[in-house]
Amino acid sequence: MKHAVRKNDVIVISLLVLFFLLIIGMNTSMVTRMMTEQTDQIGQKQLESIKNDLESNMSSAENVLIRVAGGAEQILGAEHTMDQLEEYIVWQKNAQFESSGGTNFNVYIAGQGWEIIPDFDIPEDYHATERSWYVGAVQSKGDIYITDPYVDKMTGEMCYTISVLLSDGETVVSMDFTLSRILQSIKRMEASSESSLDQALIVTKDGLIVGYNDMSYVGEKLTEVLPKYEHLLEYVSEHSNKARSFDIKISGNTYTVFHSVTGNDWYMMILVDNTVLYGNTIRRIVTSIVINLLLLTFVVVFYIRSVRNRCKAENALKSREDFVAKLSEKLRTPVGNIIKRAD
Repeated sequence: MKHAVRKNDVIVISLLVLFFLLIIGMNTSMVTRMMTEQTDQIGQKQLESIKNDLESNMSSAENVLIRVAGGAEQILGAEHTMDQLEEYIVWQKNAQFESSGGTNFNVYIAGQGWEIIPDFDIPEDYHATERSWYVGAVQSKGDIYITDPYVDKMTGEMCYTISVLLSDGETVVSMDFTLSRILQSIKRMEASSESSLDQALIVTKDGLIVGYNDMSYVGEKLTEVLPKYEHLLEYVSEHSNKARSFDIKISGNTYTVFHSVTGNDWYMMILVDNTVLYGNTIRRIVTSIVINLLLLTFVVVFYIRSVRNRCKAENALKSREDFVAKLSEKLRTPVGNIIKRAD
């Protein structure tokens, strides 16, 4: 007669399976959470570092503008001639060009009915007071104004202008800068990424591209040249004060977007394909689950075998006991007769 598996054995196996499944679930959850938090921290640190670098460059440019504007205001306040003012502006242009390595390539000044723009053959229909750098500075009322990127007519390069209104309320001092430093920031963003699939992007609130992996897109509208990012700017605007990163579907793939806003309201973003971002984590989790399941299978199989061996041993012992009992029953009468005869 074979013994059936005991109820206690079923309970032990069930608890063993539940325990291992619980351990697998906890390990998976812990690894996922730790890797997600670590990735988020790394992404934000990289982005903040680049943002600080870009804003530091902007701040340096603004400090230079304030110094140049202060010198121009002193000349105007002392009622010097326009020739002396032009001499000062030309000197500043050359000095700033040399000290910045060409990044700051022009310095100029304008007022109502006049302008001083070195090395520029001013057309008859050109009116400085109608230009965006002049109008923006006047509207800013003494605060530094930064234009959106544009193609400079003299150099043909993408650049931006910062300008400031002097205390007389009509004279504006401006300086032109190339986007070379922004290009350097973009290259840093690329270098900090783990994959060439990552996209680094700097864009204005109006959707004008300031920086991108492919610099040929600079100066273009985001929605026109990169339609796959059509809703990206809207998402960043919504999440700028809520979270430092979010997930978004682009061309069927899920991307994690790390974002930040510069002091002049430019959005900086790093987009990472989640299959790249979490690929190593997923592989580690799958490997861990497979190892734990194999271990669980080994333990369960070993336990079942031990239960079967125990049942076999119990059956064998029972058989021997039954045999001995039957043998004892058969020997009882002859032994009794022998004892009686011996008596």
